[in-house]
Amino acid sequence: MKRLSLALTVCLLAAPPDSRALPAAWADDLTDPLAALDEVTPRIAQSVLPSVVLLDVERTAAAKRPLSPIERLGLGVSLQLPGYFDRPTGPVTAVCVAPGLVATSCWNVDGQGEVTAILPSGDRVPARRLGRDENLDLALFAVDAPGLVPLARSTEEPRVGRFLFLIARTGQGGPLVTSGIVSGLGRHRKDAFAHSARTSYQSVGGALVDLDGKLVGIAVRHNDRAPQGQSSGVAFGVPASAMSKGLDRMAKGEVVERRKSPLLGIVGDQTVTEGGVKVAQVMPGSGAAAAGVKAGDVIKIFNSVELRNFMHLREEIEKLAVGEEIVITVRRGEEDLDIRAKLGVRTGED
Repeated sequence: MKRLSLALTVCLLAAPPDSRALPAAWADDLTDPLAALDEVTPRIAQSVLPSVVLLDVERTAAAKRPLSPIERLGLGVSLQLPGYFDRPTGPVTAVCVAPGLVATSCWNVDGQGEVTAILPSGDRVPARRLGRDENLDLALFAVDAPGLVPLARSTEEPRVGRFLFLIARTGQGGPLVTSGIVSGLGRHRKDAFAHSARTSYQSVGGALVDLDGKLVGIAVRHNDRAPQGQSSGVAFGVPASAMSKGLDRMAKGEVVERRKSPLLGIVGDQTVTEGGVKVAQVMPGSGAAAAGVKAGDVIKIFNSVELRNFMHLREEIEKLAVGEEIVITVRRGEEDLDIRAKLGVRTGED
């Protein structure tokens, strides 16, 4: 628990006096935040876990898929590890968000297999698929369990630096608790926020709660294709407020399909970290190819924005829509060229 001290101490010391809203358990021990954290963590976990369940999903055996060149390159010495990108079998975590309703990441429950809820008591009851929102990466299930208590939702929106607990269950039903802070907002086309709580295959779908044990969001979008750090690093959550807005639609069985994402159609040279984006490769048939962008070009300006690096370019593309026409300025040799390009649509493999 001591390793959490730095993040917590920074949160407490950086906050202005009128924003230090802490649970009553902290009131008498503000001079020792580590001791307060040690005391409050199990209390919060105990208060939240009655609303956290497991979903046992009937899955078909997944076919082994070939690795892409980028994946092979990223894995390096790990290339010999069998099943590195395979999703483990076993129950997944979900959260009770309303009477008779539990929510989890869509990624947790892909397919149409039967689902059984494993309640905190250990009892097993059927879970019926309802709707889902593919933009939020949330799927909703109906569970007939009168004793299952919905988790109270926070009325505050996530803010950078806010302290969080991620509370989930292991495949055997035990508690799985990590912590961190909200580290970024407006991720995944503004549908999610980033957080630093350590995540894993098992904790996706878990409850992200504040220091009062109230639901701030649900952990979503675990990256099962990351060549490294599958159980750590930057993770994402869908805000409880966004979930609440779409809850009625999902409860009616509606499916909100993922919005199409725009694509320029280049592969950036990752060795160039600032001062524009050097084009390593142009995807055939893409908007960049049709516009005449060539490998070796350096994109300096995109849609009137001077670029810092490749990640900056991705952020700017995500602000736009499929089919939108933009102007990019590229450096080709000693010449700067203005090129008009039309954004295409990103597929799942791009």
